[in-house]
Amino acid sequence: MKRRKTQLIILSLISVLWIEVNLFLGVLPFSFESTAHAFSAAPPPTPTPSAPSADANLQFFGTLLLAVATIAAALIGGIFIVYQVRKNRKLEHENQRIQRENQDIQRRLDVAQHYQQLEDDVERARYDDWLVARREAQEHERQRRIQAHAAAKSVMVRAQTPVQREEAYRKAVHADPNISQLQILDMTHPLEVAKVYVRLRVHQEIKLGYEIEPMLLEAELQGDPNALLKAVYSSLETRTHMAMTPEEALQKYPRCVVLGDPGAGKSTLLKHLTLKLVDRQLSNLPDLPIHIALGDFATSPKQDLIAFAAERWDERYGFPEDDARAYIEAHLEDGSAMLLLDALDETVIGGTDKASQESYGSVLEAIDRVATRYPKVPIIVTARKAGYYRRAHLGGFTELEVLDFRPEEIKEGVTFLKQNC
Repeated sequence: MKRRKTQLIILSLISVLWIEVNLFLGVLPFSFESTAHAFSAAPPPTPTPSAPSADANLQFFGTLLLAVATIAAALIGGIFIVYQVRKNRKLEHENQRIQRENQDIQRRLDVAQHYQQLEDDVERARYDDWLVARREAQEHERQRRIQAHAAAKSVMVRAQTPVQREEAYRKAVHADPNISQLQILDMTHPLEVAKVYVRLRVHQEIKLGYEIEPMLLEAELQGDPNALLKAVYSSLETRTHMAMTPEEALQKYPRCVVLGDPGAGKSTLLKHLTLKLVDRQLSNLPDLPIHIALGDFATSPKQDLIAFAAERWDERYGFPEDDARAYIEAHLEDGSAMLLLDALDETVIGGTDKASQESYGSVLEAIDRVATRYPKVPIIVTARKAGYYRRAHLGGFTELEVLDFRPEEIKEGVTFLKQNC
């Protein structure tokens, strides 16, 4: 097709040149004839001989100029046609090059897409295998929990005396995954609280709300991130030196609210204390812990914390509910039991603000009733700092705050996770 197009252009050029040459050859004899006639020996019309007339000369040169112009036009047209042919051929080659490059790019894209599809298929297969292994591990863990729970219940059933039931309860608490284990994100195996717990420090909360310390405010106004980081670290170190361990805080403030941000370790703290108390490892503190998740209590029909605790002892540990309630109340009376109430902020439930406030208020009233009825009982409550300060507070409770982890504690936790996960 391209070759035929070139041939047509050449034939057109030859035809134009042929027409111009014929035109020139047809005009040239006429020009010479006119010139010869002008210079012939025929007698002039005038009586006296003279040179060729000016009109004849003009006619000759005009004809010659016309012929030269025609040839020049033909040559220019031919040159333009040749230039256009070369330009078209160059554009044709450029288009072919671009087309080849586009085809090469498309081929590379197809190859890359093919390899990406293969990688996606392999990753999907690995993920499916991981899901299967995770489900198997979770099912194995669930069966282990069921067996441990059944074993703890069987021990409780065989117990006949209050002392035997108390020992059965202490063993059952260690088998209770709600207390003894900690699930982090999507980890297949939960961690043992007794192994993973990093010692926390608390200090007495003096300020109300989230007022910024003057040192931090000054560093923030400077606009220097390094100065702000240094001020935060200095503030943390200062508060750490003034802090206490949870055990020391409970001995000094037997009724306290431990506040902290999400993920600060409040719930893990209560689980750790519960396990230490059932193992009688905390001196000067009651060794019978009663751990209650306040969010579960808020959604139950029970209005009394002791009745709710007795019901849970029956469900989880096989301790008959009536006997459990009598046993708990007896220890609360003489101050040999301790209440550990977790997540006060999770009691704000309900579809409306009014319902949420009523739910939160009813839990506060239940805690106040127990605190009033059993004045010797140490009570520790955990709550998120922001949520607690927005609502009514517990009367007669000291407010403590969980401190942020220091670098060495973060390093300790990361090392443990690397070794056990």
